[in-house]
Amino acid sequence: EDGVDCVLSGPRFSCDHLDYTEVFDEFSVTLEARLEFGGRMQATDQANAQATIEANCSGGGCELAESYLLVNFPCSFVLEGRMVREH
Repeated sequence: EDGVDCVLSGPRFSCDHLDYTEVFDEFSVTLEARLEFGGRMQATDQANAQATIEANCSGGGCELAESYLLVNFPCSFVLEGRMVREH
């Protein structure tokens, strides 16, 4: 797969977003998601990072997908963590 380009501006970095689409014809559902990623460098080998994921559903089976996945579309959530490069 292709890599993701990131830009460093001072201690902050941001990366190209990733789009993902999955079609489930048997359920008449198309799930789409977008991942945005960025953060702040704390040292040359450490960073605090944040990933934001936004998801949406289209098609006649979205109500069933919401019940199964226990979400309401559109939805989003944020993951935060610390990244450390191991030597």
